[in-house]
Amino acid sequence: MKACQAEIKVKMEHPELTGNRLYRQIEENYWSYHREDSGVTVEYANDIPVDKFSSGFPITGEYADHSWNMNAMNLKPGTLLQF
Repeated sequence: MKACQAEIKVKMEHPELTGNRLYRQIEENYWSYHREDSGVTVEYANDIPVDKFSSGFPITGEYADHSWNMNAMNLKPGTLLQF
């Protein structure tokens, strides 16, 4: 199920949800599909090694340490991605 399809489904099932409550429900549904044998295939790219498949951002060179480089973003001081 695509992310936009999941959002539409949750909005139809729970029209009272908005904002953060809506997205928490979408995430809850995602993880329930992931845990259960629901017949739904959950696809994600979280564990793909960028050194093997690339990410579109350099890991060496002039822009390797740039603040918008997705490979280095979690290493920047004060980023929420460290948690």
